[in-house]
Amino acid sequence: MDTMELNAKAWLTLLLAGLLKQAAAQINQTAPVQTRDTVQINAPVDVVWRALSDVAGWPERYDFIRETQPPTDLRANELFRWRTTKLRLTSTILTVTPRQTLGWQGRRYGVTVRHYWHFQPTPEGGTLVVSEESQRGLLVSLLKQRFRRSLREGSRKWLHQLKAYSERTQPSTGVGGSITY
Repeated sequence: MDTMELNAKAWLTLLLAGLLKQAAAQINQTAPVQTRDTVQINAPVDVVWRALSDVAGWPERYDFIRETQPPTDLRANELFRWRTTKLRLTSTILTVTPRQTLGWQGRRYGVTVRHYWHFQPTPEGGTLVVSEESQRGLLVSLLKQRFRRSLREGSRKWLHQLKAYSERTQPSTGVGGSITY
């Protein structure tokens, strides 16, 4: 095998790996119900990441989450359980890239949900958060408008509460320029 053929195979392998990783970090693009919402948070990405990735702390941060059984470790294929004001859920973590992407999937009553969070630091020291979620299943197809409205309201509420918590708890500079919490 010559060098050019080897380089082409290596390039193709890297390209496919990148595409698969990218595809794995997306909602179901063919789902009948989808939402994509963004919020600008005036807090560093580390603060915002902790506010979302610390599943055990969700009930104190988000008024619609009643309890959680966090994953043993924050990594792909780990399960976590949580209860909202309306549902008991079991979710499987799909992807974790600290301070960049967190995604999970769950299924309840024949409805499959994928939810991804993307974090982007801004030049001003804040964080742009993109929340994407898809829902599919028979109930979703039959009640599209209701599911769309509920999903949109829920997504915006979660982002609003993430913003409020992160901005309230962001680090401040203390004596000598050290970071204090």
